[in-house]
Amino acid sequence: MSELPPIAGRQVVKALGKIGYELDRQRGSHRKFGSETPSFYDGFTVKY
Repeated sequence: MSELPPIAGRQVVKALGKIGYELDRQRGSHRKFGSETPSFYDGFTVKY
């Protein structure tokens, strides 16, 4: 199985925004995202 290419935190933030996740809070370089709609994942932490 091949490795996934590395992507920047900014790209992850942009992609999460497109699918409905919003920034909940930030501490240092880590941003936490959540969604109001019920889904399999409650939230994500991204090193920005």
